[in-house]
Amino acid sequence: MVRSNSARPNSRSSRRICWLTLDRFHLVGHSLGAVVATATAGLHPGMVLSLTAHAGWIKADARMVFQFELWKRLALTDPAALARLLLLTAMGKDTLHAWGVAEFEQMAAAFTGLLEGAGEGVARQAAANMTLDIAEFLPSVSAPTLIIASGDDRVLPPPHQHDLADRIPHARLLRVPGGHGLPGRDPCPDPGRRDIVRGAKSGHRGGVLRCSG
Repeated sequence: MVRSNSARPNSRSSRRICWLTLDRFHLVGHSLGAVVATATAGLHPGMVLSLTAHAGWIKADARMVFQFELWKRLALTDPAALARLLLLTAMGKDTLHAWGVAEFEQMAAAFTGLLEGAGEGVARQAAANMTLDIAEFLPSVSAPTLIIASGDDRVLPPPHQHDLADRIPHARLLRVPGGHGLPGRDPCPDPGRRDIVRGAKSGHRGGVLRCSG
C-alpha cells in the first residue's frame, strides 16, 4: 500500500479487506503497520472510520536507511546480534534500566529464537522500511486520526510522528512515555490515554483492522 523506488502501491491490503467482507473499518497500526494503515486510509478514505498509528513515518531519512541496512545485514548473517541491537534500541529507557543481567539474556534469547529462520522476511521488511514513501496519500486521509509518538523511541524518534501529524488534515498528536516497542510492553497503561484512543473511534460502527510492523 506504499510507494517504493520500484513500484506503485499494490492492492494486497485491499484484497485482505475484501476477504474480511468489511465495508467500513477502524485502522490501528504500529511501526511499518502504521505506515501501511496510513497509506490505506489515504487510498480508501470512504472505507476508513478512524486511524490510530503508533511510531509511523512518511519516508526514511539517512539515519533510518543506515539503521535498516544494518538490520538487513544482521538478519541474514547474525540474528543473535540483531536481537541484542533491537532490545537496546526498541525498548524504553525505564524498561532497560529495570532489567538485570538475567533479564537481558532471557529477552535476547527469546528475540533470537523469533529471528532465527526468519532472516529473509526480516530483510524484506527492512528493505521496505528504507524505500517506502507515503507522502502523496496523506492529504486524502479524511478519517479521525490519532498519531502516537513514544518519547523515548530510538528506532523512529518523535519528529517523524510530528511530521506525519502535520501532514494529515485534522490529525491529533499524542506523545507518551516509552520506546518503540511500547505496544509489546504496555500498550496504554494510563486510563486517560485509553480514553483518548477510544475517542478516536467514538460514534462509529465497524470492524477493526490491526496492522503490525
